[in-house]
Amino acid sequence: MEGTIRPSLIDVRGVAQLLRVSQSWLRRHIGELPAMKVGRFRIDAGLLLRQFQGKSSTGNRIEAERKPMILLRRSQQGHVYKAGKKTKTWYGIYREDVRKPDGRVVRRQRNIRLGTLSEFPTRAAASRELARRMGNSKALRTTMTFAELFDRWKTTIVPTLKQSTGDLYVYKLKRYVVPVFGSREVASITRY
Repeated sequence: MEGTIRPSLIDVRGVAQLLRVSQSWLRRHIGELPAMKVGRFRIDAGLLLRQFQGKSSTGNRIEAERKPMILLRRSQQGHVYKAGKKTKTWYGIYREDVRKPDGRVVRRQRNIRLGTLSEFPTRAAASRELARRMGNSKALRTTMTFAELFDRWKTTIVPTLKQSTGDLYVYKLKRYVVPVFGSREVASITRY
């Protein structure tokens, strides 16, 4: 073991001084550095200096790569609160991922009415109701209107049908269904 050179390991405080950043910033970006955990975090100074050799010392020293949003199962409880002067009502706020028609995923905040104080007398009861409703909306929702769905259907499915059948379907949908449901989201249209 005499011939091996041991890398010089320095702690978070030393690296923060070396890179001239705060320790809290360094802890947020520890995954991007050549770090190893030996009791506390220790960072290989040799690898670190090689990684930042020739880089300017102004601005952020480490640029985090932007990664596309990955759909993960999120465990959240949401938040319940009371509102109303005469009739106290429970409301719940939570976030959900929504897929746009073009395939992008955005996160939307939902604010829903849960019920009155007489229906849910305690905060715990309101929280259980919010959890039940969030369980129903765990699936990724698509915000697409019925008119957009009709246009997609017309361009993809109608050419595969017999000419007269396709013309009849398009006529009936344009005449009777699209004027009523065209501006509504597909997810909001139920059996009733």
